[in-house]
Amino acid sequence: MKPMHKPIQIAMFLHTKTEECNSREECVRFLQERQKLDMEEFDDIQFNFYISSDGAVYEGRGWDIEADKNSEDYETANRSVDIAYIGDFENKDLSQDLIQVGCDLIFWAKKIPGLLHEHINITTFWEDHIHILRDKQGNYNPLDDPATRDEEYKQDFPEPPWD
Repeated sequence: MKPMHKPIQIAMFLHTKTEECNSREECVRFLQERQKLDMEEFDDIQFNFYISSDGAVYEGRGWDIEADKNSEDYETANRSVDIAYIGDFENKDLSQDLIQVGCDLIFWAKKIPGLLHEHINITTFWEDHIHILRDKQGNYNPLDDPATRDEEYKQDFPEPPWD
């Protein structure tokens, strides 16, 4: 496994193309099975973080180990954190709440000095969600200026949303 190059420049949002999980017990079981399957092709579980349908964030490879990529994605491997929504969202929209969980994960990570690039590029596998991730609060990117959201988020998220 290769260490992640910091500051991380890209946050890539993906989906697992599987059934969703809705409880901690269900999701832990899913992730254990996913790790076993991924280890047939990769060194470990494939992605850095996973977000379940109930909005919980699970650490896969975390912030320090690059995600395993298919050969066509290799050029971004050591510059991106891969965050996968558990489920198949090819023909189903993510809820606004789940989109916000992804934004919150990046928001909190930006508070860790040196972890993320100041102007992190957010990308998704499904183009229509890029706009939502970039402009959910109105006319500005909620990730570009986290100081403007600090007070609001201290009320909603007193601690980072990952375990």
